[in-house]
Amino acid sequence: MTSPTTDIQRPDIGNVIELYDVDCTAIFGQVLRFAPAPLIVDRNAPAPQPVVWRGNTYEPRACQSSGWAFDGQGPLPQPKLTIGNTDRAVSALCIAYSDLQGAIVTRHRVPLKYLDAMPDADPDVEIDPDIFVIDQKTTQNKMVVEFILGAAIDIQGRLIPGRQVIQGYCSFRYRYWDGTAFVYPQTSNACPYTGGNYFNVNGVQVFDPAQDKPSKRLQSCCKKRFPAGDLPFGGFPGAGKYRG
Repeated sequence: MTSPTTDIQRPDIGNVIELYDVDCTAIFGQVLRFAPAPLIVDRNAPAPQPVVWRGNTYEPRACQSSGWAFDGQGPLPQPKLTIGNTDRAVSALCIAYSDLQGAIVTRHRVPLKYLDAMPDADPDVEIDPDIFVIDQKTTQNKMVVEFILGAAIDIQGRLIPGRQVIQGYCSFRYRYWDGTAFVYPQTSNACPYTGGNYFNVNGVQVFDPAQDKPSKRLQSCCKKRFPAGDLPFGGFPGAGKYRG
């Protein structure tokens, strides 16, 4: 009888599904789980269904990715991940969590026969997962949001500090205008600004509270709102990339 460990190496393993975990806990968010659906929807095709694996539900979401392969030579890959944004859900996450910069993306490849509720279900069987970190957002529009990922080599150990070191972006959650008043996030990473001066995403002063949006940058955001005294900036402006 073939064991699952040996079976995973067989060329006739059968259909394999990709599943994505986007772990935002390092930037004070949650873990997002989705299974790719086509970016171009065939209206005559049946609607994709959620996938359950390891007890977790992966909701279908339009997605494409490329650039995962690494042959052991040359620079590490920088995969591209494009996620459907027609419901503006990804845009909302980018606003809340600094373009998701620093979130850990894991691509799982699991043979269909090992998914939960299948006769051969086994949560321990998958092709070696790909683990990367969102480096930057490169495209955002009404249809898609595109990210470039960077290699996450040292994520097995504990981070010092206990979240990703991001130089130029503030990870604090900013207030928003609900039409009548500001709503302030009740979390440990809430921006403490409660002032009456408003600035848009470019750091330009405005007089409409609905346009009060953070740029997440030290100069155009934090220093505008806190012109004197200590700056409660949620990034690491003194950090730099080490080049050996």
